[in-house]
Amino acid sequence: MKFANIIYTKRNDRLTIGDDMQLLAIENLYKYMGINYDEVVRIPYHELSTYNGEYVILPISFPLTAYSHNDLITCFSDRIIPVFLGLCVLQDTFTQKDIEYFKKYEPIGCRDEYTLKNMRKNGIKAYLNTCMSVGFPKRIDEKDLIGRKKVICVDVNGKLKEKIPQELLPDCEFLSHTFYKNEFDGTPEELCKKMYEKYIAEARLIITDRIHAALPCAAAGLPVVFAKDRYSYRFSGIDKIMKIYTEKEFDQINWNPKPYEFENLKKQLLENAKSRILKTYEENRYMYDLSYYFENYSRPKYNIEFLNDTYNYIDSLANKEIKYILWGVTQTATLIKSYFDRNYPNARLVGIVDRDKRFEFCGCNTTSKDIILENKNAVVFVTTGAAIRESNLFFKENNIKNYFQCCVDNISNKNDGMNGDKNG
Repeated sequence: MKFANIIYTKRNDRLTIGDDMQLLAIENLYKYMGINYDEVVRIPYHELSTYNGEYVILPISFPLTAYSHNDLITCFSDRIIPVFLGLCVLQDTFTQKDIEYFKKYEPIGCRDEYTLKNMRKNGIKAYLNTCMSVGFPKRIDEKDLIGRKKVICVDVNGKLKEKIPQELLPDCEFLSHTFYKNEFDGTPEELCKKMYEKYIAEARLIITDRIHAALPCAAAGLPVVFAKDRYSYRFSGIDKIMKIYTEKEFDQINWNPKPYEFENLKKQLLENAKSRILKTYEENRYMYDLSYYFENYSRPKYNIEFLNDTYNYIDSLANKEIKYILWGVTQTATLIKSYFDRNYPNARLVGIVDRDKRFEFCGCNTTSKDIILENKNAVVFVTTGAAIRESNLFFKENNIKNYFQCCVDNISNKNDGMNGDKNG
């Protein structure tokens, strides 16, 4: 079993590197845990439901605001064991499948209070974690800022830009986290790393309305002015650790702020994530390594004992509108009933034989084998090996020819009462 992280491979022509910053936050987490990132499996975002490689642990700290397939938010490949650390969703109601999936992997770490409340409203155990980009390491002390002049403004426009003091403007460099593919070389993830390193190396102040510029830069030790025209649901968590100015507060902005200090909180966030990932790894690695060993093999087409021969016998019957009886309350019986319903809906189940139990099964009440005598034209399917001898003797005594022994293979016992054939 390995560790994994998402990678964005199919991007629209217009993209934002905030998505990549969230993946770099998981890379940072792995490095904090001492995991060699070169050995981490990168799974394309659009292949989360179809991935078929080695079993992996996948930390999730990004928004699932699109459907993975059909109308489902989640339901990744069976080869992915997710650990939800900083999830963000838009929907306030979930499909039953999504609820079951979340509950299978709870507790769900949520990036914002909106997601937290929606999880709990649907009976899912959850906690408020905020974004994992809070966990980027501190890279700068206040003394490192002495002598710096540059103010980097990330996606600062409109009324916020108008409020920047005149004396700061000569030192401002205006950048954006939104790009078109033809505007840069390399991958968006490489661009994201390059821009983040630029911020850390050059800026004395970051002014931004981008959450994934504000948080990583604050975590690195840079002073940050984070301002947005309106208070977004995405801020309901990080507002506890940094001031978020809305438009009505633009006149109150402190343009010479101190760096935020949340190293203790950062350690708690990283240790919690580390603990959850390692616990999930230890709980799953041996069984899934074993499973992958046996699964990863080229095999011939299966023969499903007790079923393929039965289905072939049903298909060979001239009358497809038959009455039939199932002898035995078994999975084989259920599958035979389903096969008739799918392929020969005019066939009619008239009885279920069980020696001891009386209850409803496959839409019929179980009863004794006397029902066979009452329906001599019905075909009897014996669906349990325990009834082979009893049923053969019964058929012989009552001259019943319309039957099929579903559980007889090429190995028989002299006491089975067989005449050599599976059917009469």
